[in-house]
Amino acid sequence: MSMAVASDISPALKPYAALVEFLGVILGDKCEVLLHDCSDFNRSIVAVANSHISGRSLGGPATDLVLRLWRTKRYEHRDYYANYSSFSSDGREFRSSTFFVRDAQGTVIALLCINQDDGPVVEAKALLEQFLSSFHTDDEQATNQSEQQPSDTQADTHAANNISATAPQLPRSSTSENLSISVDELTTNRIHALALAGHLDLTRLSKEERLDFIKQLDDEGIFLLKGSIEKTASALGLSQPSIYRYLRCTRDNSINNDNSTNRRH
Repeated sequence: MSMAVASDISPALKPYAALVEFLGVILGDKCEVLLHDCSDFNRSIVAVANSHISGRSLGGPATDLVLRLWRTKRYEHRDYYANYSSFSSDGREFRSSTFFVRDAQGTVIALLCINQDDGPVVEAKALLEQFLSSFHTDDEQATNQSEQQPSDTQADTHAANNISATAPQLPRSSTSENLSISVDELTTNRIHALALAGHLDLTRLSKEERLDFIKQLDDEGIFLLKGSIEKTASALGLSQPSIYRYLRCTRDNSINNDNSTNRRH
């Protein structure tokens, strides 16, 4: 097992670094364990075990999912999220979970994240099924499949229901996570993903489209990262002061809408 801890880790988080190492040992080398310091999302990774899973390292940024959770304050009503999908920079899929670490006052100060590579288990299951099927004739296989109770699909559904019943799940719109290895990669990926989803030519947007696009980035927490204003300005062909103006406008509109809603109630 590989393990690394930042030399400047906060004293409050040092005990959790030992937990990262402990979990890395008992869960094995197909499981990555990380500790994110919430005081700096640009360099949030302060401890990591089995970093070969995603290729991230100390000083790496938070993920797009972490930024969304933080921006929407979902941590206020949850202690953890479990068993959602995440993807490495090279496209591999993992089963991930995040636990919110709080101080004595209940403030979230860190995130304990686990990324499990289930690929070898899935491959082993497929090979075992292929091996066992060779012991039956075609007629026997047809009979066994028709009599199987529950079916594979039913079993998978039952397992999924058990997970959802015992572990808080993320909303459908937030169920995936990209394990970016740098702030530039994270910011650029989110800008391009939103542009692709909206079929947008970022250099030819109307004022309303720019406002909406910047609001989407803000809602995802991208502007919690240093350098994101510069990246966004470059992508939209605008100056940085222009991005700040658009950002202030979208936030002012959100505040006005919230105030209007409160008055109606």
